[in-house]
Amino acid sequence: MTDYKVVNKKLLPGEHKLEIWTKVKRGTSYGFKSVNSGFFIKDLKEKKFLEKYVPANLEYDQYPMTFKVKVYSSYKHKIVANAKITENAWNDYTVEYPEYYSSSAIYFHLFKQGKYWWINKTFTSKDGRQIPVTIYTKWFIKADPFLAKAREYFHELEKDYGPWPHKQLIVYGMSIRGGMEYPGATATSLRSLGHEMFHSYFAKGVTPADGNSGWMDEGLASWRDNGYQTLDHPGFNAFNLGAHSVYKRNTDDNSYRVGRAFFGFLNSKLDLKTTLKSYFDEYKHSLVTTETMINYFEKQTGLNLRGDFNQYVLNKDHTTNNESAHENIHHPELSDDEIEEIL
Repeated sequence: MTDYKVVNKKLLPGEHKLEIWTKVKRGTSYGFKSVNSGFFIKDLKEKKFLEKYVPANLEYDQYPMTFKVKVYSSYKHKIVANAKITENAWNDYTVEYPEYYSSSAIYFHLFKQGKYWWINKTFTSKDGRQIPVTIYTKWFIKADPFLAKAREYFHELEKDYGPWPHKQLIVYGMSIRGGMEYPGATATSLRSLGHEMFHSYFAKGVTPADGNSGWMDEGLASWRDNGYQTLDHPGFNAFNLGAHSVYKRNTDDNSYRVGRAFFGFLNSKLDLKTTLKSYFDEYKHSLVTTETMINYFEKQTGLNLRGDFNQYVLNKDHTTNNESAHENIHHPELSDDEIEEIL
């Protein structure tokens, strides 16, 4: 279960400051005159979000965050982050994250300079912006294929859903299985790069507000991975992906397979990609729930879709065993040790 801390004190109306002191227990390793640190989250299990590393609120909350980072070493260290980075002095940085970020949005990676191969480029967005692109990999992994695929997926997604919704694109190319997405950033294998970049639109552009809403993003990403199929029937009679306990935080493991099929079925009733584009425009950088999607889709199409949602993805009477869910190739269940190796 997730642990909660509540301030049990009455306060007068106004602005107040809460200071929390804590030690970072994970996400940091030390070498000779060097330190590696990174906040790599997973949304398939509880307590794998930002609170693994620092105090954080739950996923329904969006707020700006500022990290002040000092490294006491004679070696130069570097930070990669989907944020504004200011170098104040030698190994002294301020990292400022946007106000629309939540506890699954922070990409932060600190390491000794020279540890990775680098490619820095810019991609031209369809709205004219020059998007800075950073590709970095360990010495035994070629960075060029990541750049080529990132460019291909960037233009594919802009064509389908509009201009890139973030100020940058960061790709940490790895040999590890699968990947994880952040707003305008990903730590990923080459195989999973397209899946993770799609999530910069649906998951980290339009963000699920709770564990009962994450199924939408994995279902949509898997629908895209499978070629945007159209299905006359989802292939099952009932399922529960998003009507679990209100305290559930993690995404249902069945979201990839079942969610993909459900969106393929919806595509037989409406032009789903076109509807998704306007849905994204409406809720970009906002938090959404399954109810948000149902209401918007019905308003835009004039169709009664609530019955389909209630039967195929919100059926409270249907019980499943997540242990029997097939592991998704893009988001395998990595151990804490495997995540720590990413550093």
